[in-house]
Amino acid sequence: MGTKGRLRTSLDERRMVRIEFGSKHISRADGYVVALGDEWGLLAATMDGGYFNGYRAFQLRDVREVRWDTSFESRFAPTQPEWPPVSPGVDLSSTARVIESLAASFPLVSVEHRDAHGCMWVGRPVRFKRKWLVLQEVEPNGSWDDKLQEHRFRSIFNVEVGNRYLVALNKACDPRPDLQLDQN
Repeated sequence: MGTKGRLRTSLDERRMVRIEFGSKHISRADGYVVALGDEWGLLAATMDGGYFNGYRAFQLRDVREVRWDTSFESRFAPTQPEWPPVSPGVDLSSTARVIESLAASFPLVSVEHRDAHGCMWVGRPVRFKRKWLVLQEVEPNGSWDDKLQEHRFRSIFNVEVGNRYLVALNKACDPRPDLQLDQN
C-alpha cells in the first residue's frame, strides 16, 4: 500500500500514523487523518504520549512515507476527550482555502514555507490576494507586528492551528490592533 493508500486507511479506519516528509527540514507529523483532498491533507495532530495537539494541514506532494503507529500512543489517544477526532470543516481545494477555512475556526494560524528550515509564521490572515497571503503576525513575545507580511501561497506547505503553543500564545498576546487596510 502506498502513501496515499495509508492516508486513506488512516481516515477510514481511524488509525494513527507517523508521516515523514521529503525534506529533512520538515518535522514528522503524528496523528489521525481527518480529511483528504486532491492536494492537501488534514491531520488531528498528536504530541508525545498520544495527547491531541491541534490540526496540521500538509501538502500531499511532500509526503515521503506513512507508517502505522505501533506505540502505546495509538491505544491512549482514544481515551482522550477529543476522541474521535473530526475535521473542523476545512476546505482542502487550495492553499488559500485551507488557510481561510482554518482561520474561520481558530484565532491564530501558523504557516511554514518549504525552504524555511522549520521556521513558522504565526498570525491572522487579513487578506487573500491572487498569489499571496497577507498575514498580521504576532511575535513570540506576544506583541503584534505593525507591518503586514506577505507569504506566497506556492511556498506554503504546512498550516497548523489549535495546538498548545498557538492556544497559549493567543491567550497571552496583546490585544490585536485594528488595521487600516488599503484596497490593493
